[in-house]
Amino acid sequence: MKIDAIKVLLAAILSADDEEHEISIEDINERIVLSYISKANEMVHDFDLEIKLMLDQRDRSKTFALINTTSDELVQLATTHNADEIAFFKRILDAIFETNNTRDAEVLAVHDFTAVRLHKNPQQGGASQATQGNASQSTSGLTMVGAEAALKSFVDEGWLECSKAGFYSLTSRALLELGPYLFQTYNTPADEDDEPEDDGSPATGIIERIKTCHACREVVTIGLRCSDKQCKLRLHTSCAEGTFRPNRVHECPLCKKEWSGGLPVGEEADRGQRRSRGNNRQSNVGATPRGRANGTPQPASARRVTRAARDTPIAEESHEEKDASGEDDDDDVMTG
Repeated sequence: MKIDAIKVLLAAILSADDEEHEISIEDINERIVLSYISKANEMVHDFDLEIKLMLDQRDRSKTFALINTTSDELVQLATTHNADEIAFFKRILDAIFETNNTRDAEVLAVHDFTAVRLHKNPQQGGASQATQGNASQSTSGLTMVGAEAALKSFVDEGWLECSKAGFYSLTSRALLELGPYLFQTYNTPADEDDEPEDDGSPATGIIERIKTCHACREVVTIGLRCSDKQCKLRLHTSCAEGTFRPNRVHECPLCKKEWSGGLPVGEEADRGQRRSRGNNRQSNVGATPRGRANGTPQPASARRVTRAARDTPIAEESHEEKDASGEDDDDDVMTG
């Protein structure tokens, strides 16, 4: 919830508690909100829950989310999604943080057309025995219609958001709750499949696919990066405005090269990549957006695809599960 919504709720609760004195929203300031959240956290702590604060990446407004602080087997079993849906969500994360997160373009989002085509489980040969045994009894995964329904539920539950251009990305709630999982899963030692260095040599060290803002230290999936693609500087747009104030020398705080506005992080990076390739070529992370109203995909019945074709799983290239431990961690992804 945004802090303004919490003020409305808190004013209603306090007014109901004291019928003689109606409490208005103007009477609820941020200090009062934080004091009640602190009391609530004391009460839910023993249930492995916590209300955490995160600033919105676009407007830096304050968002509070109730999240799980543990991921044991009991919590995993409490998820409202089945194993195939959780595995599908993990493939979406892979597309966001691996496929669409390169040195040339940190899109960190996946187009709805591409997301639906991730409905099929990978071939069993590409997964560990633990993953094969625990992730799902099905080898085909979801149908395309099932994938669309799952995407809608991920949006409704606050895990994903879909832009008007048709890109799915993680919400503030998802970044809060999945933060430890994301860092552990995607910031890993380099291997032969990672992008080589500019001189063609193999990548070495830790590959940081999850990056944080130089100013506020929170995860950046929407914002700016240094125009030197080797530089690790990332900033939220509002944080950049505070970093590069007027009448100050505009240089990157890390590499000290001239700062000329930086490169975009987020779906804008996909548009920039397509412009550089020419308008006659498609981006590798999306396709032409399907018909939609107010940024929401139209129902299947409104699209020019037959229902029978949509329900038939399509053949896709298999890819190996990147679980170095060989243990199943799919259920750790969504426990809200």
